Amino acid sequence: MKTPGDVHRLLGDVKKARAHYEQALKLQREIEAKTQEGSTLAALADVGLQEGDAPTARGLSRQALMLAEETGNPEPRWNAQLPLARAGRPRNQAEEALAHLRASVETINSIRLRVLTDMSKIGYLDARQAAFHELADLLHEQGRAVEALEVAEAARSRALTDLLAARQIKAKPADAARLPEIRQMEARLRAQAGMNPLDVAVRMELAQKRAAAENELTRRVRSLQDERGELTSLIVAEPLSFPQIRAVIERLHATMVEYFVTEKQLFIWVIKPSAEIKNVVVRIGREPLRQMVRGLHVQLHDVDAATLRHLRPVQARLAEIHRLTVAPVVADLPRDPQELVYVTPHGVLFLIPFATVKDERGRYLIEKHTLVSVPSISVLRYTTEKKRWVVSPTGRTCWSWPIHTCRRMPPSTSFPVRARKSHRLVVSFLGRERRYLWAGRQASRT
Repeated sequence: MKTPGDVHRLLGDVKKARAHYEQALKLQREIEAKTQEGSTLAALADVGLQEGDAPTARGLSRQALMLAEETGNPEPRWNAQLPLARAGRPRNQAEEALAHLRASVETINSIRLRVLTDMSKIGYLDARQAAFHELADLLHEQGRAVEALEVAEAARSRALTDLLAARQIKAKPADAARLPEIRQMEARLRAQAGMNPLDVAVRMELAQKRAAAENELTRRVRSLQDERGELTSLIVAEPLSFPQIRAVIERLHATMVEYFVTEKQLFIWVIKPSAEIKNVVVRIGREPLRQMVRGLHVQLHDVDAATLRHLRPVQARLAEIHRLTVAPVVADLPRDPQELVYVTPHGVLFLIPFATVKDERGRYLIEKHTLVSVPSISVLRYTTEKKRWVVSPTGRTCWSWPIHTCRRMPPSTSFPVRARKSHRLVVSFLGRERRYLWAGRQASRT
């Protein structure tokens, strides 16, 4: 019964959401499903806030927190802290709200230690962005731009970062036994996740055992983190603090532009090689940005001969995207076009071709800056030893002029000519080393 309530709440139908939550709560109390009861109470607290009933919301949140402590299930804990923080903000209780939000994010990160697969890691943080959004917004209101940036980094999916971190560390023989123990506990939890016995008593017993196992897993990982912090990277990578971010930027000697999209606004940070930080907020939310990017993709995907003759609508869209995402910080970008600018998009901004956005004078961004796109600053922490080019054993390899075998893609007579010209330019850039040309069907992979 709770899931339909979640759907109605997302759609903005608060009355129907409340009705479903109240039915779910009644049923959960009848069968003594306390773990699920805590999540429903937290959802009802959020509904109470949307209805303007802050006192009731606070009471429901505290009930959810008590159940989370009683059952050992941390999931309702972060959910319940969020309404408590939101209820405190209108009453000018910023520090209390910050404490609740930090507790919520800390709980999310502690649960993340138990998320075992890459897809689960991506989905886990995506479904819990609200706590990070709220915390970044409140920190910005307090003028704490550095802390807000750290929150934005922590909110990003870290599946790739975890993978890179794991490849950087090798366990010593003395630690070899500790990691298999943790992996075995993870495997047992993964197996238990698929169990759903019909008997209520058996299901409750299984839930209690799983909660105890999760708590033990968290304890072991935290203990390992305290004793051998770098070894924990074999399990999960921690988000970067600002001193670590500054160290990455100093090493690269580049300018970093990080974006963070929330429901109501867009945060932009510019960190210069000197570690000077600039924070700008653009009053545009996630949905308007999504509509804008979707419109651009429709225009680009439906290109025909007529569209190529009349590019003004596409150029106007690119100019609008530049006005919202680049113009607010353009004064803080390097003037030298050879200096590197690392762009870290977020959410729907990953779908924007930043190199092609145009300023008010009609110049593409790639004309003014050397751009590098990265999923997060944290990833750059593990790329120190990836400086060498990946080349063939006997020289550098150049692929050009692939033949597409997809039937949906119309043939182009001019493409091979342009590809040959591009290939010659690349070859001239690579120098006189021995090199290979893969062209035509040799350059294609189906």
